[in-house]
Parts: sequence; C-alpha cells; structure tokens
Amino acid sequence: MPTTQQQPASIKLSPRPTTTRPCVGAFSLAAPASLLAHAAARECGVELVSSSSVTEMLSWADRLDSKPSALLVPNDISDGDVAALHVHSLLRGVPTISLGDSLDDDAFSRAFALGMDDCCSYDPAALKAIMAAARDRRGPSVPPSRQRDLVLVAHEQRGRRVEVGRLFRRAGFEVRFAAKGDELHDLGEGASIVVASSTMAI
Repeated sequence: MPTTQQQPASIKLSPRPTTTRPCVGAFSLAAPASLLAHAAARECGVELVSSSSVTEMLSWADRLDSKPSALLVPNDISDGDVAALHVHSLLRGVPTISLGDSLDDDAFSRAFALGMDDCCSYDPAALKAIMAAARDRRGPSVPPSRQRDLVLVAHEQRGRRVEVGRLFRRAGFEVRFAAKGDELHDLGEGASIVVASSTMAI
C-alpha cells in the first residue's frame, strides 16, 4: 500500500515582541531551520519573531518601539527583499545574517554584496552563537558611512578568507573573495584594499 510522506510543519511565532527580551526577526525560514533557530533563541533568552513574507516583516517592524537585535534571512533571499528590509527606518543598520545549508565563497560573497553582515549554517552551535551575540549586542554593528568601500580578500584556504572577510564586513566594508592568484585581477577592480596571502602565486 502506498504511503504518504508527512511534510514538517513550519513554526509561526508571535507577530510582535511580547517581552522586554532582546528580539530577533526571522524571514521565510522553513522547517527544520525555523525549529533550530527557535530552540537556539529560547536557550539564549532571545525572542524570535518569524515572518513568512517581507511584507509581513515590514508590518511587524512598523509596530516596534526600538530596533531588533538582528535579522535572520535565508541565503536565497531576493535582492529586492533585502533592499526592502534595509530601507525601513527600524531595520536599517540592524545586523542581518544569511542562513544556509552550505557556506562556500559564493554564499559569503553574495551575502556581503547585498549588505548582509555574516553567514551562518543551520548547525545548532552556530545558531546559538548568533543568538548569544544578538542578546549581547548594543546598537548597529555596521557603520553606514563605510558601506561602499571594497576589500578583496585573497587566500588559498577558505577558512582564512572567511575569517578575514568577516572582520572587514563587520567594520562596514563590502567584501569579495579570491581563491587563486588569477582571480585577483578579475575581482580586484575598484577595491580600496587588497589582503592577499604571501604564498599565493600571482
């Protein structure tokens, strides 16, 4: 007899903060990502508010008394949705984290190019670290006056590229990555700063 596979239910949380706890907004996170994010938020004492569309999240932001501590968005979010979130007066300057299954150079490059502040996997420990940082954060982490400066980070090791790229992104720079020497010429045009490995062949 054929069986029907049951789809996991998505989590729909309160449409607005109900306590004075630090608040994080989450946009379009399907299960199991929503379950994992909710568990991490609860463990860190953070209120997670889930929205199914950018319109719903903007409506939620309209009713806030102060800026949320962070925004969580899927890594396939559209350029238009990111722009809509970032122009809202109470969401402008709020650290935005891109969530995804795999975090390669393309994921980081796209997130940083769209003005997001970091990328995070669905790993419970990583999500807990994001929530703990949101809980302890005081004000926007990205100086808006530095948004247009471009930094190219070139290194053979992906971990080193990401580590250095995060530092510059949190300081307000746009970040691109190069994994090979020949990519320096293609990706470095217009860069204000180039950080390259001393062992990379150019």
